[in-house]
Amino acid sequence: PEYKQRGLLGSFGRLLYEQRHHWILYTVADLGILASGAVYPLQAYIFASVVNVFTLPVDELVSQGNFWAGMFGVLAASTFLSYFFMGSACHLIAVMVTKQYRQEYLDNLIRKRIAFFDDQGHSPGSLTARLSSDSTQIQQLMATEMSLAGIAIVNVVGCVIISFVYGWKLSLVGLFAALPLILAAGYLRVRLELEFDKTNAKVFENSSQFAAEAVGAFRTVSSLIMEDMIGHRYETLLKGHVASAFSSAKYGTLIFAASDSIE
Repeated sequence: PEYKQRGLLGSFGRLLYEQRHHWILYTVADLGILASGAVYPLQAYIFASVVNVFTLPVDELVSQGNFWAGMFGVLAASTFLSYFFMGSACHLIAVMVTKQYRQEYLDNLIRKRIAFFDDQGHSPGSLTARLSSDSTQIQQLMATEMSLAGIAIVNVVGCVIISFVYGWKLSLVGLFAALPLILAAGYLRVRLELEFDKTNAKVFENSSQFAAEAVGAFRTVSSLIMEDMIGHRYETLLKGHVASAFSSAKYGTLIFAASDSIE
């Protein structure tokens, strides 16, 4: 059967629930995400305060200018600390979670029935590649990628709140005219990246499987003097993969460029 597509709670939520014993690291990571996401709203507030300083008298201008300049230094130090603790916690979570799931992955593979390994696409090379790639994807999910998504959410919410506090009319224009386009472009960009990764994995799986089988049967290849034939066939597979990948990517990159530049 095909893999079932699950939603955010059914996949990432289940992953977090199974690893709930890392709640201390989760707490540190969440606090780091909140602090890191507040950087841009605070920077906007400090910059606006700096601009207002130039309207003050000379004596007050110097003192207030020094104060808000110092606030930029405090913001920089706070940003360093928030990203440091967030990155450290997320890295530790990713390493420990990946270690556990990689072990479970291998245990479940070697306990499959013999018929499982006779199926097409279940060669040792293909299964080993999936053991490595799937575990790596979990590690990337639990590392800084997901935390950066959380920072972006906090950033957008904080900026929207500050914009409504200081100018609700212009904020309404930005929220309902510009923000939907930016969010739609970002969603389209993510979908394109996912499809591109899926295509790449599918494209090179056949050639990887063929190479693994050829190396595994090196005695047969050597005894029948099939080295050149194997090499030419592998090269043909790679060229076909590159051609098909390029034909599908040349149109996708135009949409990707448009989504990336709409902001």
